[in-house]
Amino acid sequence: DSTYGLQTDPHVTVLYGLHGDIDDSKVAEIINKWKYQDLDLEITGLDNFKNDNFEVVKFSVNPTQNLQDFNRDLSQLPNSNELPEYKPHITVGYVKPGTSDKYLNPNHKLDFKIKHIKYSKPNRQDLLFNLY
Repeated sequence: DSTYGLQTDPHVTVLYGLHGDIDDSKVAEIINKWKYQDLDLEITGLDNFKNDNFEVVKFSVNPTQNLQDFNRDLSQLPNSNELPEYKPHITVGYVKPGTSDKYLNPNHKLDFKIKHIKYSKPNRQDLLFNLY
């Protein structure tokens, strides 16, 4: 299947693992704080990360101060994120171990403005917020 391993919903995760018992209004309050703010994305290359089971092909994203502050704001809510550092990226796909290096391109650059934020709740319901 030619779609196996491809990311069909490309996105930048601001924070993984918000708990399901958080009131939606608390999340909305933080997201709405970022309305009309500069949440532009700067892609800084096509990169990868590896583990024993698969490799991830991803666009690296410049961790601007605003993205880091947005992550910090959401991190004040109960969450299960255990990563020590916020490293924004956009997953392109998952590939077999040893095969991702051929896709790397450090010269792939792109800038664009974030217009929407989607809060994907643990129960798989999504809330969409327009920023403009």
